[in-house]
Amino acid sequence: MMAYCSLCNRFFKSERALQQHRDDSNMHYICYKCNMDFASNATLILHFTNSPQHPYCPWCDDHFGDYGDLFAHFVDAHFYCELCNLAVLAVPLQQMFPFENALHEHRRFAHAEDYCVPCKRMFKNTNALRHHERSTFHKGRTIDCPMKGCIKSFVSRAALVHHLESGGCFSRITRDMVNRIVAKLDTHGVISDPTKLIGPGSGMQVTGSWATARAWNGMRWECYLCHRTFVQILITRASGRAKGG
Repeated sequence: MMAYCSLCNRFFKSERALQQHRDDSNMHYICYKCNMDFASNATLILHFTNSPQHPYCPWCDDHFGDYGDLFAHFVDAHFYCELCNLAVLAVPLQQMFPFENALHEHRRFAHAEDYCVPCKRMFKNTNALRHHERSTFHKGRTIDCPMKGCIKSFVSRAALVHHLESGGCFSRITRDMVNRIVAKLDTHGVISDPTKLIGPGSGMQVTGSWATARAWNGMRWECYLCHRTFVQILITRASGRAKGG
C-alpha cells in the first residue's frame, strides 16, 4: 500500500519514503515532539511559542530543557515582564519586549501601582513602593540638623526630632534643648500644644510636674513649650497643679 502526503497531494512507495520527503521538502515544517506537520515555518514557530510542551525562545530560535531554564534565559538575555508571566505560566511569552524602553512603558501603564517610574524599579507591592517614594531617593534630605558640629540632614522634621532625641547627634544635645527646637519648628502646635501633650483639662491648667524650680531660666520663669516668661510661679502642692502668672 502506497503512502500519501495530503499536503502535497503525492503518493510514495513506502512510509520511509514519505518521511524522507517530509524531512527534505520545504513544504513541511514538522514538530516531531508533538508529531504535527505545519504548512509554514511561521505556523511552526507559533506552535512552539504557544504550546506548553515547548520551553522555546522565539527571539533566539532556541529550545530549553524546562521552563525554569527558559525564564532564566529571559531575565539574562531579554527584556521580560516577570509579573505578567507569573499569571500565565502556560504561555510564557506574553510580555517580552525588544527594547528596555518598551518594557519601561509597559510597566509604567500595566503595573503603575508597583512601579517607580523615575527609578525604573518594580516593587513587591504598593506598600513597598510608597515606602520607597518617601525615602531619601525621592524626597531628599532637605532639613539640616541645626546643632553645632552636626552635618546630618533629614527627610522630615519628625526624623530630625528622632535624631536629636536618640542621643546620636554629634552635639550631645539635651532633652531640654530638644523641647525648644520642637516648639520652634512646630509652628502649628501639632506636637507642642499643651492641651494635647498633657491630657484632659481646660484653660491653662497643667500638671504640677511641669511647674517646678527647673522652669527658672536665671531671670524669669519660662514655659518650655511656648517660651513665654513669667514674673512668678504659683505652686499648689495640695492639688498637685501649678499656674504661671
